[in-house]
Amino acid sequence: MLFPLPTGATAGTPGSWTPSGSRAPTTLAEANSIGYSGAAWTTGQYNELADGTDVYWNGTAFVLGRATVVEEDSEAPPRPRSKRAKP
Repeated sequence: MLFPLPTGATAGTPGSWTPSGSRAPTTLAEANSIGYSGAAWTTGQYNELADGTDVYWNGTAFVLGRATVVEEDSEAPPRPRSKRAKP
């Protein structure tokens, strides 16, 4: 029995390819060929390719890995404090 390529994806830990019964894409290019669109997935969410490689939707394309949040630069200098007029 041949299983069709998915037409969509559901985010999760792990997520799933949709519709139910479709096969996981075998490559990142194949994952991107399904025509998925939507908001970027949140921290830790991913789907798996057929070989178990983790991929996630970054809001534009499927990329390797699991979704992460970009953290603020802790090395940035502190903001200057406002100067209040002294009475």
